[in-house]
Amino acid sequence: MGGGGSAPEPDKNIGRAALKSAKTGEAMLAWMQDQAAITNEWAADDRAREVEVFRPLQDAFIQEANTWDSAARKNEAAQQAVADVRQQTANAEAGRVRQAMAMGINPNSSRFMAAGRSAALDAGLAAAGAQNMSRRRVEQEAEGKRANAINMGDRKSVV
Repeated sequence: MGGGGSAPEPDKNIGRAALKSAKTGEAMLAWMQDQAAITNEWAADDRAREVEVFRPLQDAFIQEANTWDSAARKNEAAQQAVADVRQQTANAEAGRVRQAMAMGINPNSSRFMAAGRSAALDAGLAAAGAQNMSRRRVEQEAEGKRANAINMGDRKSVV
């Protein structure tokens, strides 16, 4: 490379530019430190709220989800379902008797009573089905609560 030229003279404003750059850097550092103090305060507030408010609620929710489908709750639901079926069956039977009497049919006749026995068998089947369905409903509720608890604890989905 031959060129024979010499390096240019240093710019007389290099020192000023360096001072300006240093001042800008110091101002930026001070601003960022102020911002960090603010965000650290927010983070501390958020963390305290998480620990004091949400964790106890989450723990209670998880406990409820884990015990929702207890044998006692399933039995209670099954008993309520049977009681509902029996009440509806009794209402239907009373209506059947009233209707028969209004048409002049003797409710003590063997034919009428045979139809009543058939209705009673149907009611028994309905009660058994209602028990099974109510127990399964409680199990499905518990499954849903557990899924919600899992999703609540899945921090990856939190934006």
